[in-house]
Amino acid sequence: MIIESDNIRLWYDITGQGPAVVVQSHPVHGSQLYRETFKPLEQFAEVVYFDSRNTGRSTSTGNEISWEDFTEDLEILREYLKLPKFTLVGHSENS
Repeated sequence: MIIESDNIRLWYDITGQGPAVVVQSHPVHGSQLYRETFKPLEQFAEVVYFDSRNTGRSTSTGNEISWEDFTEDLEILREYLKLPKFTLVGHSENS
């Protein structure tokens, strides 16, 4: 699924049911890299696989992503999905 905001397309996919857990994309690959790893969690939580800009299936701007971009992308996702709170799972520089 795609969220469009300010010429940026942000990709996400949702599986499972329960409290929201956002799995942030790997800086180089995408969040799909973790799909098999987090599959068991889908029994207990709504798992949101999310690619911020410049990763995975989301828009590549050609620029390095800043922390401001990273947090803005998460806020766009949170507002779009109407999540009052969620657990964030990150990896490497996104953790």
